[in-house]
Amino acid sequence: MKTMTGALFLSAVTAGLALANSQSAHAGIIYADHFARGTPKCRSALNGSKPAPTDLPDATWHAASNLTTDGTRLDFTGSGSYGMGLLPIAPVYGDSRTYTLFANLTPKTSRQCLGLGFTGHVATLVGQYTGTIGSTTVGVPLNDNTGVLVCHAQNGKSFGTATLTKAEVNSIRYVYLAQSNGVGTVSSFKTTREPSHGSRRASDAQRNINAVQTVYRKGVPQIDAHGRLLLKYDPNRSIFPIGIWGVPPPGKSYGYKYEWSVPKKAGFNTGWAYSNPAENSLKAAGKFGFHVVLMGAKTSKVLGIINDNPNLLGNVWTDEPIGKIGTSGFNMERFYRRFLDYKKMAHEIAPNLLVFVNDCAWIMLPATAWWIKWNNAGDVSCDDDYPVMTRHAMARSIGAEPNGIPQVVSLEVASNKQREPVWLIVGAFDQKSHRVAPFPFSFPSVTQLRAEVYAGIISGATGINYFIWDGYISRDASVIGVSPDPQVAYNKLLTRARPMQLIQSRELWDAATRINHELAKLTPEILSPTVGSEVDYKVKISGKSVTDTPIRCLLKPDPAGGYVLFTVNLDDAVLNVSYTFPAPLREVGAMFENQLPRKFDPPAKNLSVHYEPFETHVMRVIPVDAKHAKEHGKRHKAP
Repeated sequence: MKTMTGALFLSAVTAGLALANSQSAHAGIIYADHFARGTPKCRSALNGSKPAPTDLPDATWHAASNLTTDGTRLDFTGSGSYGMGLLPIAPVYGDSRTYTLFANLTPKTSRQCLGLGFTGHVATLVGQYTGTIGSTTVGVPLNDNTGVLVCHAQNGKSFGTATLTKAEVNSIRYVYLAQSNGVGTVSSFKTTREPSHGSRRASDAQRNINAVQTVYRKGVPQIDAHGRLLLKYDPNRSIFPIGIWGVPPPGKSYGYKYEWSVPKKAGFNTGWAYSNPAENSLKAAGKFGFHVVLMGAKTSKVLGIINDNPNLLGNVWTDEPIGKIGTSGFNMERFYRRFLDYKKMAHEIAPNLLVFVNDCAWIMLPATAWWIKWNNAGDVSCDDDYPVMTRHAMARSIGAEPNGIPQVVSLEVASNKQREPVWLIVGAFDQKSHRVAPFPFSFPSVTQLRAEVYAGIISGATGINYFIWDGYISRDASVIGVSPDPQVAYNKLLTRARPMQLIQSRELWDAATRINHELAKLTPEILSPTVGSEVDYKVKISGKSVTDTPIRCLLKPDPAGGYVLFTVNLDDAVLNVSYTFPAPLREVGAMFENQLPRKFDPPAKNLSVHYEPFETHVMRVIPVDAKHAKEHGKRHKAP
């Protein structure tokens, strides 16, 4: 259990340090990773929803070195590849801004470029971006959700000036500076006019635009019970994995009897079998109709025995590999190659077995490049994200920069180009040993747990797993998990739970049970293509939020006609939201809330919804022309 303890601790430290850096005055959030494939041309940069352009499927990511910033200047060195820095600025709304970049470059090759880019961070940018290379003006149109990076200097001979024209800029969140194929310094970044800090209008505009998500327009990557990839929902084949981590072998251990019927009754359909003999786990799974994710590498002999088992779903080779970054003497590339060799061997024996790794929510430097590489190495992109901590700013929002659930899941989806399933592991545990540490994990409330799950789904998760079933496995890492029957202790040498922790454990198990049944009911909608601009609904948020992205929403077709609107409040804030639809609504029903549907007579286009902190609302929206909506749902089932 030392590995699990270390992984949990590292997740806390890295997430906490990255967040602290992003929130300190003039720290300057720095991603500093970009892609290079031998081309001298600067390309589109990372942003909140599209961290890499879709035309570079095999992009190699490289980190720049010697990154420093004081909030107004960004200095870095990039050698043989793109180096990229991310400099945060205040949001800008409805105004043209001119940004000037000065550069002192020492050419290393004959082809070197310097770029300045903008991103709206899941916003809509409309306008023309222009700059100069020598005496030549270069212009690139700004598209929806796309940051733009344009060459401004070659061979170290010219300065560049970029002007963003038109007044239809909804939001600018970050500015990128980059250079490639050379060694040099980029400095003296400044604006010709200061952005409007703390503008109420700017904040409202950014919050409203960022709310609407449209991931998976052409099909949702999903699997059947044998791990085979599907892009179209099939009620007879498609599954939405709902898993529980740390499932012990069935039977008695340390005097306590573990029955797999317990998670099955609670709506879990997948068990992550910890340190179980594979054959025993699959035998127990067959009895209860469970899917099994085996943990740790298996021998070719074992894989040969179990490869055609109908309950075998996946094999997680290791947990949180980027946690090894910084370990003295550790060779990450060699470790990565070991995984690829294992995956190849496993697929030769069990072609449909999902072989992958689970990583932690460390998407900032120095982990970014390896995080993306690991997330694209397996058959599933899988990460854990535990934003609920005591005495820590992230507990005020599960969507806080830089490592909030929406940020991490969105980067998973974007980096794999929406081509493979994305599984999120949410935190449902309390770690007693970190009570005095800088980043102590804490039990979420039942409302926060539901928000974690739906934040993941709205951002693109196609599988949800909970960490962790309470028992001797969790207590060996000083972790109190969730259970309908938590014990004070499972072994006198292991962690003992306090009375209130036992109450929270049972309460969260009940909450997970309720959430799981919701997910099972919503599986057809979750795994169907998202409704996009053809239903161009608008969002208006009222109230003081913790972040600029407090509300996230996703619209799906309802097979029965109409739509299902998934929404979540990510912040510890009381908010009111007005949803405006292009066509009049006949009825709106709040699902899973024991409330009667709200009927509109006469029909109305506006829907007002109140959100308590971290509250989730899933609503069935029925327009007047429900038949049209039903046909829309049918048409958009295919990729």
